[in-house]
Amino acid sequence: MNLLLLADMAASADDRVAVQSGDERFTAAELLRLAWGGAAQVGDATAIAYVGTNGPAVPIALFAAAAAGVPYSPLNYRLGIDDIDATAAPARQVDMSALPAAWIGVGTVDLFYDEDLVYAERLRAAGVACDLVEVPGAFHGFDSVAPATTVARRFSDAQVDALARAFALDEPR
Repeated sequence: MNLLLLADMAASADDRVAVQSGDERFTAAELLRLAWGGAAQVGDATAIAYVGTNGPAVPIALFAAAAAGVPYSPLNYRLGIDDIDATAAPARQVDMSALPAAWIGVGTVDLFYDEDLVYAERLRAAGVACDLVEVPGAFHGFDSVAPATTVARRFSDAQVDALARAFALDEPR
């Protein structure tokens, strides 16, 4: 099951808000419609790169890339800490108890490994459900570099299963 199929399944479920930033809210169906519109604009591009602050454009670009069949590169993480709203990064929250359940997948040699473990520990300490998948020997982006490998497929399946559970869909892997 790929990301676009999961979005399509969520879009058919109901009118729950899938993406919210400030006063902007989009249901899964609206997100999917915007993503297909974005995919139509890709043309001969070989990738979609997003440069900007976090907001609804991030998932729209991600799903547009999936619909167009091209890679997606979010470059907004390169902005300075003062350029991004504190609520855009859940790990910056002082009180984690209001955050939703989380799935964190990380390789043991990923540059974010220690940070991800601390985040998972903070979530659990605040009573937030958190699934942590650690992949021995995996580096950051391993699943994009070698997506056909067994370990990458299992990792991707775990992500999709977590999303399917979160959206209460009946078709996890």
